[in-house]
Amino acid sequence: MRPERITIYVDESGDPGLVGRSLDKPYFVLGFVVIQEPATLYSSLRRLLKNLHRSGSYPKELLELKFYPPQNHWKQKYGEWWKDAYNSDIDLVRRKTLSLIVKKADMVSAGVLDKRTVPNRWSSNYAQNYTFTQNICRILLDPSISSPPQVVYDRGRISDTGRRGFYHFLMRKVAHYERVYDVAYRGHIPPPRDMDSLDEANLWAADMVAGAFFHKYDHNDASYADMLSAKMISQEVGV
Repeated sequence: MRPERITIYVDESGDPGLVGRSLDKPYFVLGFVVIQEPATLYSSLRRLLKNLHRSGSYPKELLELKFYPPQNHWKQKYGEWWKDAYNSDIDLVRRKTLSLIVKKADMVSAGVLDKRTVPNRWSSNYAQNYTFTQNICRILLDPSISSPPQVVYDRGRISDTGRRGFYHFLMRKVAHYERVYDVAYRGHIPPPRDMDSLDEANLWAADMVAGAFFHKYDHNDASYADMLSAKMISQEVGV
């Protein structure tokens, strides 16, 4: 029997800043992974990391899978040839992880914030929270979701408003969507949970989704994002 409550895992990619050199990178992305059976993806990601460590494709010092892992481990190991090794290893890691997400996750989504379209009166934190809640509500419109989800995000993403302020922000957005789209989410969405990605492997999947779409827009390379098309339900760009 499927659990009554699904889980939505959320992580980010890019710089959310709205001033100065932060605008040199105009895109900020939130990745969403929707899972009915979290334990299945969790164990598969842990197993994949272990196999990548054994094969030497991913440094054993790195204890979580990331789309953009720190490069210093490759520099230390490969010297002047580190870039070739890094690009080869990371391409393999990304493709294996994204393939696993497509196989095990129920749905994925990406919220792509084009910082050039953000109203002048908005703070960076408000723009992040808007993108976050807007996409959660878009996911909730999917007819397969019949009960309020548990939302889990990588620790530290919500800062200025705090957890309580963000939760009120989310619930106001949910109420707006219920009125506009004439839907009801059959109960109360529980407060989102912040977790350390070292402890919650399913956040690695959200990082990979966010990274794939950041790579699409920042590097003009959609090859990774296209791998997710079979499970993609929403890709919002702008504000």
